[in-house]
Amino acid sequence: MFYAQKLKCNFFKESDRGTSFFHALMNQRHKKNFISAVRDTSGSLTTSTDEFGEVLVQYFQQLLGTSYDTQPLDESVVCCGPRLEEATNVPPLAVVSNDESK
Repeated sequence: MFYAQKLKCNFFKESDRGTSFFHALMNQRHKKNFISAVRDTSGSLTTSTDEFGEVLVQYFQQLLGTSYDTQPLDESVVCCGPRLEEATNVPPLAVVSNDESK
């Protein structure tokens, strides 16, 4: 446990600087998160950046463009069901300033 904590401290200390350790971490993260190819709806694999974008747009259009039948709201639950108190609603409904969002 001692060595794990020591390694963690060293990691945080070294990763904040622009050292080769930091750049090695970023390269490793980039390689891990990089998507080199994607399969389209016909099942073929594409690596072209233009086709890659088209496949992603088609996928999300299909995903977000579909509609599902929903059940109507039960008005008795809406009117008489459990509710949050007014004091609980204040923080989530408060207006957020530009400085806070930064």
